Amino acid sequence: MQLCAWIMVTAELTTTQPRSIKVALAIPEMVLNSASPPMGVAILAACLRKAFPFAVIQIFDGAVEREVLQRILQFQPDLLGVSAMTIQAMSAYKLLDDVKSSQPGIITAIGGVHASAFPEEAGKHADVVIVGEGEETLVDVVNRLLSNRSIPHIINGEAVADLDSLPFPAFDLLHMQKYLSDKGYVPALSRFNRFPLIRVITSRGCAWRCPFCTNSTRAVPVRYHSAGYIIRLLQLLIQKYGVKSVWFYDDEFLANRKRLMELVEKLESSGLTKQLIWACQARATSITQEVATAIKSAGCVCVFFGIESAAPRILKYLKCGTVTIQNVESAISICHNAGIAVFGSFIFGSPTESLQEMKETWDWILRHRHEGLTDFGFGILTPYPDTEIYNYALDHNIFSSATVDYSRLGPTRNPYEAYLVDEAISAKEFATFLVTCSRFSWLINQFQRRNIQVVFSRTFLWALFKHPHELSKIWNRL
Repeated sequence: MQLCAWIMVTAELTTTQPRSIKVALAIPEMVLNSASPPMGVAILAACLRKAFPFAVIQIFDGAVEREVLQRILQFQPDLLGVSAMTIQAMSAYKLLDDVKSSQPGIITAIGGVHASAFPEEAGKHADVVIVGEGEETLVDVVNRLLSNRSIPHIINGEAVADLDSLPFPAFDLLHMQKYLSDKGYVPALSRFNRFPLIRVITSRGCAWRCPFCTNSTRAVPVRYHSAGYIIRLLQLLIQKYGVKSVWFYDDEFLANRKRLMELVEKLESSGLTKQLIWACQARATSITQEVATAIKSAGCVCVFFGIESAAPRILKYLKCGTVTIQNVESAISICHNAGIAVFGSFIFGSPTESLQEMKETWDWILRHRHEGLTDFGFGILTPYPDTEIYNYALDHNIFSSATVDYSRLGPTRNPYEAYLVDEAISAKEFATFLVTCSRFSWLINQFQRRNIQVVFSRTFLWALFKHPHELSKIWNRL
């Protein structure tokens, strides 16, 4: 309860100050096919509201609303806090610069994964840069602002030791219906199809150091919300927003076995298994028959595995030698036998990955579509800032820190829109391979849905005349 106590002390210190304060928390505008509630920003808002009951707080999420700049200027906040991923960095900087240009008196702050990776760069566009977790730090910034004390330019945020000390996200400050009505941000699996659906994160940190992951360089311990906290949060989401499906978006939801079993027991005893279904993300080495049986009985309908590659050399590199293809096949088999759907995600374009190794992964995917791999997704390896892959790209002159285009550091299947760290094949070969995979992925989905009209599509005719052998193999495997 360390954070709770600290917030209470902070609130007591500021109750003698009658001046109100207006705080805007914003996410830059970004064109997306779908969006999910910005839980991190909503928790920041909740912490501020708890520490400063007199504060007026608004959240502006550019993923679901436009004219964010105009709305912020109309609100006229005393403090603007912006959170952004790397792909949004330039938009975030422009938003901060425009706000400062229009209303110089507004104190501006920036946080999030990109600012944490490049605080000096972010500091050129904001008065305050928060590195790492921001709950305690942002409350301190507001306290300093209220008491007219100086605010450091770059602040290293402390990791919250007890996640249960955090208040629930301030869902009431979000346009919740714009997120809950959206079906696009989760793969459309036949068993995971109850809406409204929401993503929830119940832990922070990761014990693994995969070279492509932004968590790999964070020197923070892994922490978990308790099973009781999760149950209370789920009850709130059901009662206020009618949520029927939850995607636990933790990097590794099954790792904490003690908490998992407590959660299973509480889901069953509370009757929540009759009200919602859920899915989670996990490593292939975390699933056992006991775990699969338990989570199935508690309402789990799908597990998302980051399989990454079926080529042994590439898999060993991406998973630091901690996962084998045998582990993956065992995990899929366990889930399949328990009646749990499996979604596998894959990465193409690792350093030195050959076209043959990519085809090895693709062939493996096709073989396992009838052996428990319910669905899959894939994309190009992205060199996210401050990761091993990012440093590899710098060392191999794929880009420089001065010339990197952040808009190209996001999920994509188009090699001409990405930075390719794999120099073993050409962009043209890569594009041809990915287009082929994408078209066959679409055909597989149509076949599984028994869509007879697919035989009249251009994609089917393309496969029939250019890849008849592959089409025949896929047809026979379904």
